[in-house]
Amino acid sequence: MDSSSAGGSALISMEPVFSEGAVFSSSLCTNTLAQSFYNRDVLPLIGALLSTRLTNFQGRDSVGEVQLLQAEIPEELQNKPYKDLFEAFLCPRPHMEELDMLPLGLYRRHDGMGENYWYTFTNPSPDTVVRSEDYVFYLTRVKPWKAQT
Repeated sequence: MDSSSAGGSALISMEPVFSEGAVFSSSLCTNTLAQSFYNRDVLPLIGALLSTRLTNFQGRDSVGEVQLLQAEIPEELQNKPYKDLFEAFLCPRPHMEELDMLPLGLYRRHDGMGENYWYTFTNPSPDTVVRSEDYVFYLTRVKPWKAQT
């Protein structure tokens, strides 16, 4: 990794090795730990992203148990804007089954200048075209909490 690729300062987040998930930033860990002191919802979310399964605390605003999954792009959403995929996962149309999923991003192949690697594309802009070879990362509710009687 050379520092010239980031305008003189070494930004690891702009390197393919970072986007492929081979390294992480220690400042991310520090920031997450600090934020968890002030916001109790941070650690369960990080837990879901790291272990693919999260049981949210029980309470009035609880979402229940959620799971992080990855899936192929449904054929009817291929080559459409990410906005269409997002809306279809959150608000299913009559001809689609109820999904109850929150898309977080895409797993996408980069082809360019002799490099070929896969990377995670989090929070794409609404007009990003979803490719047929992409995969979508999403959170889905496994089972909601039931009020205790």
